[in-house]
Amino acid sequence: MDDRLQPRDSAFANLIRSGVMFVGLKSLGIFHAECLDKNGRVKWRDSAPNVVTTQGKNSILDQYMDRGTAFAEIVLGLHTTVGNAASTYNSPSPQVEVAIGVVALRIRPTWTAASAGAKNNNASPTSFPVISTAAPASTTGITGCFLATGVAGITAPGHTTVGSILVSSGSFSVARPVVSGDTLNVTYQLSLT
Repeated sequence: MDDRLQPRDSAFANLIRSGVMFVGLKSLGIFHAECLDKNGRVKWRDSAPNVVTTQGKNSILDQYMDRGTAFAEIVLGLHTTVGNAASTYNSPSPQVEVAIGVVALRIRPTWTAASAGAKNNNASPTSFPVISTAAPASTTGITGCFLATGVAGITAPGHTTVGSILVSSGSFSVARPVVSGDTLNVTYQLSLT
């Protein structure tokens, strides 16, 4: 029997890695609304998580990545049905804006500087005086809010000029009534995570 050792060299190496590395950017937004009666008392509060439309995402990318021409206006508006990711400014189906005469204008929000990946108008809520020409006892349901960018004139309710963008649309938990003399204060925050 031969008990001699036979020296050998050997080496092993393993590489463990993930097959794919994904870095993504997700857009998240939410509208908050508070309805005050003509005496300043809170009638209701609601939140509307939003859908950032495909048209809105494309616009954000084009404006930032291609340093596109700035829009003349950025406005908040109110709707009576909800939009979806496929909605566009010129064809917002199924989103329908609140009837002309309920509020005078879509309103440009006053934004704070972006911080921690978010931009909002929390410091200065956008106020919509309800001026419905209907009798004070009648109501009009509002189901949510939208954010749009576009050409001059976009502040007019019902405005549908080509070149404007439906950025986002959000729906309340239920349709909310408003009457003439109410004020609807709306804030919006868009976050990129």
